[in-house]
Amino acid sequence: MDSETGGIELDEKVSGLADLGRLLTAFSDALEATGASDRLRRRALLVMEELTANVLSHAGEGVSASLRLRAVADEAAIKISYPGPAFDPTDPENVPIPNPDRPGGHGLRLIQALSTHLCYVRHTNRNSVHAFIRQED
Repeated sequence: MDSETGGIELDEKVSGLADLGRLLTAFSDALEATGASDRLRRRALLVMEELTANVLSHAGEGVSASLRLRAVADEAAIKISYPGPAFDPTDPENVPIPNPDRPGGHGLRLIQALSTHLCYVRHTNRNSVHAFIRQED
């Protein structure tokens, strides 16, 4: 924890869905240490889980991603960066309408709804998605 801001920063690597449980626990503990409200923690953890699951499920076999969490009591920022073809989850053309006859397909819409701000950056062969979640009054 940063003694000046009361904030935290965590950097993790993730290479499979099996890593999610460990990451959720580490991020939850870190968010709790900042004094973040339960609501902010739940929103941030769900965004982190959905971002990670989407990357690992759709970015290609054997992809490894870098995950960074920065947080203070009233705001969390999550960044996931991974190699692969360009994919901008903020572009409405890339967010399909879920099929009501099949489970799934709601992750990107959920990320957009829970994030205060969502942005995408492409640098060389890497995609980076940044999600910002602020405490709502």
